[in-house]
Amino acid sequence: MCSTEKININPEVKKQKDNKVDESKLEFSKLEEKIKQLRDREEKLLYMIAEMKNEEAFSKKLNESNNKRFKEKIIKKILTVVDSLNIAVKYLDKSENPEVKNHLVGLKMILKKTEEDFGAEGLKKIEVNPLKDNYDRTIHKATKIDKKDKYPDGIILELEKEGYYFEEKILREAEVKVNKIK
Repeated sequence: MCSTEKININPEVKKQKDNKVDESKLEFSKLEEKIKQLRDREEKLLYMIAEMKNEEAFSKKLNESNNKRFKEKIIKKILTVVDSLNIAVKYLDKSENPEVKNHLVGLKMILKKTEEDFGAEGLKKIEVNPLKDNYDRTIHKATKIDKKDKYPDGIILELEKEGYYFEEKILREAEVKVNKIK
C-alpha cells in the first residue's frame, strides 16, 4: 500500500466515532460548567468567611470598648468612696487616741489594697509634688489659689484631691492649690 492511498472507513464506524467525540465534548463542557460553579461557590464561601472574621473582630473590639467604659464608670464611682476614706485618714491621723490609731492602721491597709487592685485594672495616680511641681492644666485642676511671695508663680502649694489616669487616659485631674503672685 502506498501512503497516498485513501483508506475507506465504514460510514457506520465513522458515525459512532463522531458520536463519541460529540459525547466527550458535551461531557467536557458539563465538567467545565461544574468547575465554574464550584469556583463561584468557593469564592462566595471565602467572601462569607472573610465577612464572618470581620464581624467577629468588630464584635470583639466593641465588647472590649464596652468593658473599658464599664470599668471606667465603676472605678469613678468607687473613687468617691476612696476620696472619703482618704479624708478620714487625714483627719484621724491627727488623733492621739490609741484605739483610733489601731482603726487607722486597718483603714490604711484597705486603701493600699484598693489602690493595688485598681492598679491591676489600669488605674494610676497622677504624680503631684507640692512645692516642686508647676501647675499644668492638662493634668491639674486648680480648686484654690493662694498668694505666697516666698514661692514662684504657678507652683502647686497643696494637693487637694488625687487625680488618676485610666489606661493612659486622664480619668480625673488632680485638684490642687496653686500659688498666684501676679
